[in-house]
Amino acid sequence: MAQTTAVITQSLPNATGSVDFTSSGFGTPTAAIILYGDANTTNNPQASSGIGVGFWDGTNVRTMSVWAQDAAANSTTRRLARTDVAVALVNNTSSWPCSYTISNITDGVRLTLSTDNTTLDRYATVILLKGVSAKVLSLTTDPTVDTGTTSASLGFAPDLILTTCIGFTGQTPNSGSTQTNTVQLSFGLAASDGTHRMSAWAINNATSSEQCAAYFSETYCAGQISTAAGLDYGIEITSWAADDFTATTRVAGSGSDLIYVLALGGADLSFLAGTITTATSTGAVDTTTTGINPTAVLLGMTSVDTAETLKTDAQANSYSIGAASSSVNAGFAAVDEDNAGTSNAEAAYSATDALYIRASASGSTSDLVVADVTPGTGKFTIDYTTVSATARKGWYLAFGTASGGTFQSAWARGCNTVISSGARP
Repeated sequence: MAQTTAVITQSLPNATGSVDFTSSGFGTPTAAIILYGDANTTNNPQASSGIGVGFWDGTNVRTMSVWAQDAAANSTTRRLARTDVAVALVNNTSSWPCSYTISNITDGVRLTLSTDNTTLDRYATVILLKGVSAKVLSLTTDPTVDTGTTSASLGFAPDLILTTCIGFTGQTPNSGSTQTNTVQLSFGLAASDGTHRMSAWAINNATSSEQCAAYFSETYCAGQISTAAGLDYGIEITSWAADDFTATTRVAGSGSDLIYVLALGGADLSFLAGTITTATSTGAVDTTTTGINPTAVLLGMTSVDTAETLKTDAQANSYSIGAASSSVNAGFAAVDEDNAGTSNAEAAYSATDALYIRASASGSTSDLVVADVTPGTGKFTIDYTTVSATARKGWYLAFGTASGGTFQSAWARGCNTVISSGARP
């Protein structure tokens, strides 16, 4: 069965009920990637910066999210991990602002309200995948440097994994009122050709001024950063086997961390992953996707201008995620101004631009880099309408169909090579 994708974006209900994320004729999805934030139909931007990522494989579900409070004299931040819902936002109260379960329906998925305490219709975007093998799982890595942790059995040979991590070290997911302090969020990927990408964001809790950090990596797929120690946790996938993968700890200063994973494989899995360096002038820029014609593009963006370099200044103010197809662009931006005496934090959503980076200075937020993303034949086009004089870094993951309509394996995407044989490298 050929790989099929769809991107759907809309608001979630704030009262009892559900909303369907469907694409006509899609059929039964194998997996879904869920992007969401605190921005909503009433307030966009929304004061305080909630943002999260979820994974689902038809049975198993995982999600992680973070939050920073606006207008706080001392920084107030939270993070949470859950294995029972696809969307779960957090704040500094003992009850979640909202959470939603996920289930299969004809031509898509249904997100059903589980809890809501704010009567706000928040935005969410779902990338549907079909025709691939998928498994969602948790992985607790070994804290010893250069020590590998092998995943549970997947039932297939993985070629791509997506990860999210919030720096949990021993805390229990789904723990209700014991959500933990400090923003720690990474979102990344690894491919079987050796490609790794990760965007990470951190905000200290209970400080008299906001202390933020940001990091972009082409070396690790999951990690944790701190304003004091820099990158203090980094994961590399070092083995891709017939039924599992091995995650090796390369940087370890924070103990053993919990990672949520969406593993993908199968003969028809087709993708390309790489780095986006944003343009410094407006206009359209093509990204060549040798071997595939993109149908869906996933983005993990930062305000950072240099890979493998911790930023603890204005480049640490923001974090964004987004997705695009031929008919949908959706971007989620979270902002917390570094070094602000009174916090200036917000969550924003764009229904027109998948690349959507916001910034904050002197207590005022604004667009930093904004662009819509359009998949095409052998490329996707980023059309910049707002740019920064400094180029910013992030990663992309383009799912697509094989060029020319012939069989193409999923291997060696990261280096823009195409392998059409039946043997894994």
